[in-house]
Amino acid sequence: MVYQIGAGIYAQSEASYHLSAKNKASGSLDTPSGKEYLIHRTTLEPGMEEQNTAAISEAVIYDALRECYDPEIPVNLVDLGLIYDVKIIDDWVGVKMTLTSPGCGMSGIISQNVRNRVLKVPGVKDADVRIVWQPAWSPSMMSGEAKKKLGMPA
Repeated sequence: MVYQIGAGIYAQSEASYHLSAKNKASGSLDTPSGKEYLIHRTTLEPGMEEQNTAAISEAVIYDALRECYDPEIPVNLVDLGLIYDVKIIDDWVGVKMTLTSPGCGMSGIISQNVRNRVLKVPGVKDADVRIVWQPAWSPSMMSGEAKKKLGMPA
């Protein structure tokens, strides 16, 4: 038997998620993290199980963000040091980032590109991008590879 838990999380049995007796009747379960999810029995299309069990991890998100660029700089946003934090809650991803300058006229385009790229990651259903100005970005936040590419001392 396969159970669907929340949006796109699948389990082979109720025991995997500590289905409690008090919640069994309501169709919800308690996970070790204390979050409660609605579950229902489901049948999967061929190949669907593998797709929906793909874990969303920070590493996967950061890899995706390495495909995002500031149109004026030939270095990806991660190596530029513009990505400050990634939060993952179930199938939602939040990205906290900055830009090289508060006056950047490309802020809307860059943040939309980041959101669109994160939404292409398998398992991600929603994403938010927050641009923050503290701490202020400086070239010291760039990776050694980015500095090298831009001809700066590492």
